[in-house]
Amino acid sequence: MQTTINCSYHNPPSTPEPLTAGQSLPVNNTVNASAVKESVSQYIIEHRKIPLRLRNVLNLTDKACLSLLIKIPPSGTELEKKEAINQIVEQMISPNLPGVKLQAIDDIFQRPTLVAKKLEYKDIHTSEFIHRQKAPATSNQSVTSVTLGDLSFCVYDKTDSIKSRIKVINKVTQWVCEYLQKLPDSQVTFISMGAGGLLMEQLIHQQITKSGVSEDKITWRCIDIDYVQKPPRSPGDLPTLNSVLKQFKVGKNVRFFTTATAYLNKMVDGQQLRATDKENSAIVILEFNPPTPLHGYSPETSGNTNREIVSGAPYEIAKANSVFLLIGDSDQQSELKQFVGELDSSKSWEASSTLFVKVSVNASGEPEVYLSEFFNENCETLGSVFKNIVLSHLNRPDVTGSPIIRAEKALNELQKFIVHSGRSAEIFPYSEYSDSVDQLTRYFYSRQQDSFETPPGALFKLHKKQITITESAGFAALSSS
Repeated sequence: MQTTINCSYHNPPSTPEPLTAGQSLPVNNTVNASAVKESVSQYIIEHRKIPLRLRNVLNLTDKACLSLLIKIPPSGTELEKKEAINQIVEQMISPNLPGVKLQAIDDIFQRPTLVAKKLEYKDIHTSEFIHRQKAPATSNQSVTSVTLGDLSFCVYDKTDSIKSRIKVINKVTQWVCEYLQKLPDSQVTFISMGAGGLLMEQLIHQQITKSGVSEDKITWRCIDIDYVQKPPRSPGDLPTLNSVLKQFKVGKNVRFFTTATAYLNKMVDGQQLRATDKENSAIVILEFNPPTPLHGYSPETSGNTNREIVSGAPYEIAKANSVFLLIGDSDQQSELKQFVGELDSSKSWEASSTLFVKVSVNASGEPEVYLSEFFNENCETLGSVFKNIVLSHLNRPDVTGSPIIRAEKALNELQKFIVHSGRSAEIFPYSEYSDSVDQLTRYFYSRQQDSFETPPGALFKLHKKQITITESAGFAALSSS
């Protein structure tokens, strides 16, 4: 249940008389005592912690906070937990700390009304924005590039639209405002996969702050395979990586990563950044399909086919999330090498037309073997043989290293077998877009923990003009409370 506290005063509120032990909360014309208790209780129920500002007002030590919180029955019903929390609040506010000003506690849980500001179509057709229409030779559809300074996104006319992008921006803004209205002491961390030119992210940030949310409530983790320093493909024509990141950084708490693996492995001051993010804020993952590369266009990535598409780029093994082994005829080794050499973030490929074995890291952090559709459609028995060879090497006790290193070693063994049998094979580590999104959602959302420990959040996905919003288990529990 959500209780709104009216904290608008024309005159300074009177200070309630100190309470003596055993007294109930005072009835006060300026402060609704039951609403104060409800607000404090609800916060503790949803976070299983006592906010720092409340601890300061009540002069509670860490030991005192812990002794109070352990009284919450871990396996009790919601009603039992609620009753335990209410008793804790009574102990904090009434009998043990008679000198506490009820007004000070009320002020902590003020809930200023947040009204989500909607972005309209006309707002991105002002003189600040530049719209350029292009028709790549490799595609049968046109592409509109929308830029604001050095920031940009691309719209493919058959599978995407500016209106659908505006719609998802407004839905994200609405979600954040509703969440922070419920929990004004909270923060939101955005993880944007395939962030590219960062204009979508800029517009989301802009609308949220226009809605009354302070910038210090918002954190950004922007992930894109193109966020690595390299010479631009078209000097003088396209903005440099530095100029894009520099414009987006202004006024934001933001970090940039080349892959989801790099983010999930990042350590800051001896702590895993992902764990800190998960503990301290709601996690909102953004998946805007197709991901727009900073340079070039991909008709396959833009959804120009109904078949399974592989998007991403080859990458160093330590930051990759999968390893591929491509298989060809005996005279195709040079073709396989050329195919891999030409892959980058602007090129995607159809999985169904390629013979490959892939090893990715699953939700348990272990390598998992996948076969391309070609095996199922044409040579299922051979696929089983290849898969068993890989699994046998993955399960050997003498194979050491991280899961992705073990995956590469196992595929090396399969490559030897394939080459010995008279065929060609090429191995390459890869940062795959869909696997990256799966990595993030598995870590932040899939664990079935109680509502005290699972952070609220949501995955916003835009694909072929369709928007889907999948809320985390934590936020689902929060929304139903």
